[in-house]
Amino acid sequence: MPAILDAIFQGQGDYSLIGRVGRTPALSSRSECRRVASQHYTPSALIVISPDRRPALLSILRSLLVTYSNLTGAILAPPPPPYSTVPPEWQRHVEWITVLAQNLMAAANDLRPVQARGNLESMMQRQLQLRREETASIHTKCDELEARLSELRATALDNASHHTASEASQQGQPTPPAVTIEDVLRWAEQPT
Repeated sequence: MPAILDAIFQGQGDYSLIGRVGRTPALSSRSECRRVASQHYTPSALIVISPDRRPALLSILRSLLVTYSNLTGAILAPPPPPYSTVPPEWQRHVEWITVLAQNLMAAANDLRPVQARGNLESMMQRQLQLRREETASIHTKCDELEARLSELRATALDNASHHTASEASQQGQPTPPAVTIEDVLRWAEQPT
């Protein structure tokens, strides 16, 4: 018998599990303890670890629906005689629905890491998409600014050449050479 079953069978009183205190079930024998601990519905699809758990979950759902249907029939059946030691049929169905619900929750909990990974991947893809959109927006704005700057440079050069030409013609002096952008950049980079 596994150690956990021995502890439950031998223990009297309370047990603690993740901060919750519960009563140790009063079991009459080791075989009854083994029977309670082994109530577990495991369709073959759950045993094989695969990324697609839908067949196993559908199997549990089908069993749950059939048991629920049988439970409604058992509730409508006449009750057992007053001093009968045989438990009513509906009780067996309720216990089986409880086992199925626990297995359904366990199967859903097994999918939590897959769900978390999917959420993380979608979040990272969304962040990447946002960054790409922001980068494209910045590139578009830079292109607009460069176009506007080149227009301003061309306008400034045209104005400067017209201004110097008009001054030279008024004074009768030859026109000084036009200042290029490279000349301005060289002058700006010279140490002072």
